[in-house]
Amino acid sequence: MGAIIGNIGGKYYVLALHSGSNRVNGLLLNRAVEMSRLDEWLQKN
Repeated sequence: MGAIIGNIGGKYYVLALHSGSNRVNGLLLNRAVEMSRLDEWLQKN
């Protein structure tokens, strides 16, 4: 797992966390979880 980082307004932010990958019909698909979803989940628990 690793961070997906983006540059917004000249500053770098962690936008999502890579959660894995798999192949479907020969295509490599990457999965990620948005940080806002993690934050929402953490607030509930």
